Amino acid sequence: MCGITGIFSFKDRHIDAGLLRRMNALMTHRGPDDEGFYEHHHVGLAMRRLKVIDLETGNQPVHNKDKSLWIIFNGEIYNYRELREELEKKGHQFYTHSDTEVILHQYMEEGERCVKSLIGMFALAIYDVKKDSMFIARDRLGIKPLFYSMSEHGFVFGSELKPVLEVPWINKDLDFQAISHFLSLNYMPHPFTPFRNIRQLEPGYTARVAKGRLETCPYWDIPLEKPLEVSEEEALREIGRLLNQSVERRLIADVPVGAFLSGGLDSSTLVALMKEHKHEVIKTFSVGFGDRAYDETHYAEEVSKYFGTDHYEIICKPQDVIDCVPKIAWHADALLADQAALPLYLVSALAKQHVTVSLSGDGGDEVFVGYPTFQADLYHRIYSKVPTFFRKGVVENLIRAIPASRGKLSFEYCAKKFIETGDFSPEKAHYWWRTIFTEEEKRILLRPEIMSAISERDAFSMYQKYFEKSGSVDFLSRALYADLKVWLVDNNLYKVDTMSMAHGLEARVPFLDHELVEYMSRLPIGMKFRHGVLKGLFKKFIKNKLPESILKRKKAGFHVPLAGWFRDSLRGYLESSLLEGGDALYQILRKEAVEGVLHEHFQGRRNHAFKIWGLLILSNWMNEFSGSRSCLP
Repeated sequence: MCGITGIFSFKDRHIDAGLLRRMNALMTHRGPDDEGFYEHHHVGLAMRRLKVIDLETGNQPVHNKDKSLWIIFNGEIYNYRELREELEKKGHQFYTHSDTEVILHQYMEEGERCVKSLIGMFALAIYDVKKDSMFIARDRLGIKPLFYSMSEHGFVFGSELKPVLEVPWINKDLDFQAISHFLSLNYMPHPFTPFRNIRQLEPGYTARVAKGRLETCPYWDIPLEKPLEVSEEEALREIGRLLNQSVERRLIADVPVGAFLSGGLDSSTLVALMKEHKHEVIKTFSVGFGDRAYDETHYAEEVSKYFGTDHYEIICKPQDVIDCVPKIAWHADALLADQAALPLYLVSALAKQHVTVSLSGDGGDEVFVGYPTFQADLYHRIYSKVPTFFRKGVVENLIRAIPASRGKLSFEYCAKKFIETGDFSPEKAHYWWRTIFTEEEKRILLRPEIMSAISERDAFSMYQKYFEKSGSVDFLSRALYADLKVWLVDNNLYKVDTMSMAHGLEARVPFLDHELVEYMSRLPIGMKFRHGVLKGLFKKFIKNKLPESILKRKKAGFHVPLAGWFRDSLRGYLESSLLEGGDALYQILRKEAVEGVLHEHFQGRRNHAFKIWGLLILSNWMNEFSGSRSCLP
């Protein structure tokens, strides 16, 4: 696990070694254990290493025998031992025991198709000296990020935006369309970044740079073919086999491995499966809150006691917002405003004190149909058929009269969000649950000159293209596909990567083993979501593995009590940060519009916690990355 970056210059025949080292130093947090460089005239590769596998000989860059191929790699390949054994039978010889060298030899054997043989999470780059070409790739689900910029000057890439931005020739103009999408979603949908000339390589894609040209190519997608014809009993057996295999693979390490434990179904199941494969005591980590309505540490403690883990906890407090928001904005430099990034940042720091690798339950809801939004989709079908005069004249007036709540995804918040979808298509209603600022609200929020630089395509288009691509006649299957392609990649996985790697902690996600994802995607939707029951099939698989109280607990989600904090203990902080400060922010937003959002929240008229958190992150991001220069078009 590490951070990687590189330059492939088209004009300058010699790479600036000092620049390459400055780029690499910006990712020291990702790889605090070591660094490595390769420089060859107009090409430079650099990496920061977190030692997880092959602690002694696994340094990068790695080369082939005649040093005509060089690789840098971020991630873990869980089947590298099996691949190495096959390669050795074919005559390949190795000088390390690392998975990095196995990738390079697999490339020598299969060419660019080598990525199809890899099981794991990865972002990689291979430079071919003889062909003077660069090959890059990103894993199937997008667990590891990879950013790049292509121009007449050359090709630059990195695990983060910061090393790319360090290159003098990179155009740093803001992408106002992308920032508009961020305001809609509180995360940045790929392939966008906040900068017009920097993009993300899409999950399941490779790219080749040669002779001044960039060509990208997909190599994997979630299967969309006809559902499997299997019994529920057969499905449960295969799920058990695939999940156990996935967890066992992700325990491969030469350093201590622990687990994030919230006390929910997903993280608790991972601990249960770890217990079956791991003989020593498991270290688990959770984060809680002083507000009992939000705190779930008692569930985590119950699971810890049940499995006998060595458990550690940390409490998230209002002061942590003040301390951590600038750090979150800096580490998630492609813009992320999921409020769960705050507790994840804190618990990752805690975990790093005890382990180097931690398993995370991310992906379980997308794979096993666990979000309440899928139930809301069923209700929307009914509500959309209610006569318009009754919906708008009676129901909506009653719902809007409910006072704003401080509760975690309260009935008030959900009901007000739901009634907005009455006239929407099923696809847009599904997307709507995760919107922050509406298009109408953004027209008020964004400065007129910024609005004029934005096209008519809204953030829904990011979801719509995947609804259309899935081609399934079943709506829920299309919704699951879109969530896996957008929400999972750009919000959840980016959050896990950036907040864990901020502390040099490797997070692994067993629910996103691509073989498990492929199998679950091909099961009939009626088997996965029968009678509107969330994770029904998954619950049958784990019914004998967890305490009864954990099995029966209602899905709560992971939320921070920001609504109350913003009205009380953090009100002064918000006013000083967003109203008295925020000069960079108001190059793109109208100050009076931000004042209006804060005023409504302070007065208790609306719960704008999600909006305010996004504005805080954006303000800190603008202060850090936009500099003093004008951002206006």
